[in-house]
Amino acid sequence: MNNVQFRKHFRIQRSVFEELLDKIKGDLTATFRGGFTPTEPEVKILVFLWYIAKEDAMKEIGVLFGIGTYTVHKCIREVSKMIAALSNEIIKWPSFEDQCEIAKSFKDKSGIDHIIGAIDGTHTQLLNLPNDSKDYFSRREYPSVQLQLVVDHNLRVMDAYTDWPGSAHDTCVFRNSKQNRFHGHFLLGDCAYPAC
Repeated sequence: MNNVQFRKHFRIQRSVFEELLDKIKGDLTATFRGGFTPTEPEVKILVFLWYIAKEDAMKEIGVLFGIGTYTVHKCIREVSKMIAALSNEIIKWPSFEDQCEIAKSFKDKSGIDHIIGAIDGTHTQLLNLPNDSKDYFSRREYPSVQLQLVVDHNLRVMDAYTDWPGSAHDTCVFRNSKQNRFHGHFLLGDCAYPAC
């Protein structure tokens, strides 16, 4: 599979996959104790990426990768935990010097000065309402929590914030997040975000 196909299927560049593999491969390697051959770390990560990129049923993913549905579930859970454990190492707000470099790259691509990132919010659907609170119902009428992401010019996540129920407006989430001061730089966002 070439790099374009890889990105289309897994929604990340192959180089990012390889970087992730290098970081967590040692913790994903299973010891063979007889029975079925352990799933290789590369396959575990690809199964996880396919699941979050495509939202296919676990049974379908199992057929695609030649593993059982329960193994798909284990792969997703295991890789999710590994990535969550790395989140503070991977997701970092850039230093002022890095912000200047990002702003230069954005200007080279778009011609707009002082941009250090793009921001948007999305909803992560919940299966149950926390404390039966109606605040978690989004405008789309399903229970959710707000997820606000800020990415740089290479779509690398610089900030992820998710402390607000689905009924909260993007403006409210943004104003209460830690990333609302930029030292002369700006974020690009849709009309839900205030000009600041």
